[in-house]
Parts: sequence; C-alpha cells; structure tokens
Amino acid sequence: GTFGSKDLPHKREETDPILVESINQTLREGGRVLIPVPIIGLSQELIYTITKYQKLGSLEPSAEIFVDKSILEATYIHELFYDYLSKEIKTKILNENISIFNYKNLKAINSKSKVDKPGIILVPSSMLMGGLSVKFLKQIHNDPLSKIILISNQATGTLGKEIQTGLTEVTINGQQKLKLKCKIDCIHGFSNHSDYNQLLAYISRLRPKLKRVIINHGEKPRVQNLASSVNK
Repeated sequence: GTFGSKDLPHKREETDPILVESINQTLREGGRVLIPVPIIGLSQELIYTITKYQKLGSLEPSAEIFVDKSILEATYIHELFYDYLSKEIKTKILNENISIFNYKNLKAINSKSKVDKPGIILVPSSMLMGGLSVKFLKQIHNDPLSKIILISNQATGTLGKEIQTGLTEVTINGQQKLKLKCKIDCIHGFSNHSDYNQLLAYISRLRPKLKRVIINHGEKPRVQNLASSVNK
C-alpha cells in the first residue's frame, strides 16, 4: 500500500529531464551528487537511466558513477535473467551483444571508499537509515556545492523523511548532529512500487475472486484508503 492513495506519482517522461538537469547543475558547479537507493530494483533502473543519458550527451558524459559493490553484484543477476527485463533492454542485450550495466563510468565503492571529486554516488539505504548513504551524507553534508537527491518514497520517522520535509539540522544514530549545508532536491516519479490504479487493476484480474486481501507496507492513511477501495 505504499501508493495506496489516489494521488498518482509523476510519469517518467516528466521525471527524467528533471533528474538530468538536477545532476548536471551540481556537476557543473564541481559538486558531488548523493542519491540514496535500495540495493535491488530502483538502483538498476537508475544506473540504466543515467548511463543512457550520458551516452546521448544530455548528461555530463565524463562524470563517474560511484556504486556500492552490493548493488553491482545484484545488478549482474539482472543480466543473467534478461528475459525478465523490458523489451528495450532485452533487445540491446541480444542484438548488440553488450553488457548494459558494465559501463566504463561505473566505479565500485565500499565502506572504506571516499569520493572527493565531482560524480554521482548511488548507495543504500534509500531512506538514509544506515549503510553507505549515511556515510556519504557525512562526507558531503558540509559542502554547499554538493547535493542529496531523494527519489525513493521516504517513510515517516526516517532520516530521509526529515530531510525531505526541510530539516537542515539532523541527528545520525541518535548521537551525531549534522548541519546540512549541501543542497537538497526531491524528485518524484521513480519507484519500485505500483500506484493506486495498478494495484486495483491487479487485484481485479485475479481469479477466483478474492475473499480476503491483506494490505501492508504503507503509511496508515494510504493503507486504509486502498483497503476501503478493495473492499468496495
């Protein structure tokens, strides 16, 4: 029920140019772009999207993409089972015989890495609740040229949600306080989750007709709204 309300997320054709411009603006100024992501799903979609626009020339072609090692390991599995990927990607793998994720600008990083030059950083967790995203937040938080781009759904009570709502002084792990001088951008339109209409369409197609539906993984009002719609 993550998107259990009727307010639909932005369409990707609207979102992509906004993301490209936001990244370009920071890279032109000499900053680093931190994008917190989950390990599976959204991270692979972002890798593909960013590299696609780099190859087209609309996103800075020379910018390096620093990716958590665990994301890259999960990414290789996608290529092994390309039958499950979109028609566009599947065609490229079969016809062009290329590795769509093994791009020259991708650089693997881990917990000991430091990024001190302009580039794009893709690391978990998506809501800044631990992992490398918090580590790199500490690296860029004091740099007014750098930027955090939040694209995932940020749940209430998470550090990501606090930053999304405009807090510039945050606490890490209940102890360390950070005053954010870096820029903050929130871009909607990327998601691992189906929206309200897609969820209802899926439920309505199932046969035999369902007698009970359990809805979870969403904020209370959204879950309740979807439950009410399903019940009707």
